[in-house]
Amino acid sequence: MKVARNVLASLMMTLTILACQIAHAGDQLQIDIPEPMNEFFNDVCDSNEPVLYKSKITNDEYLLACECNCTSHENEGWFISTSEQSAQKITLGKSAIASNMKADYVPDIMHSHPMCHLIEGTAINKDLAKKASFITLIKYPTNNDEEPYCFEPRYILNEEDFNIIESGRELNDDEDVKFDEDPDTLNQIISRVRKIKDSND
Repeated sequence: MKVARNVLASLMMTLTILACQIAHAGDQLQIDIPEPMNEFFNDVCDSNEPVLYKSKITNDEYLLACECNCTSHENEGWFISTSEQSAQKITLGKSAIASNMKADYVPDIMHSHPMCHLIEGTAINKDLAKKASFITLIKYPTNNDEEPYCFEPRYILNEEDFNIIESGRELNDDEDVKFDEDPDTLNQIISRVRKIKDSND
């Protein structure tokens, strides 16, 4: 009986650790954009809403998301590294928060939709989730009449190289996930994000 209790306690501890790891996956902090910079970021995002996120695993990586407030979540934005003085324009989906990554269903504008791994029988990559600077959720149609859409995590990493990984593989440049941008626009984005970082440090 004592052995059984010890085994159960060990199992509960393991499950608690895994739950904590997933809870922090995709965690990102939304940063207020100062009023004087609103006009610039609104122009950069055109008709979409500019939202600035800070990675919780590094002190110098930010994500400027232009969010459409639409059911398709076909967004775009910029990954910014203030230490490297670099920015990369990328495609984005729905912003991932910790609760999304540990829930079976993701809240959406009209209806909640499941994570794709529930339909495909796969699992969330916890190792990638822990290493990713940001996670964005891409909405895909399914062949399931009961669940017509699902969300797939897309992991944004900046380790030795800048990589975007989805469904266990690195996405290539020809898959419309990275885009060139006018150097002057990139420099202005980096400069303003750096000022926001400095004011919050």
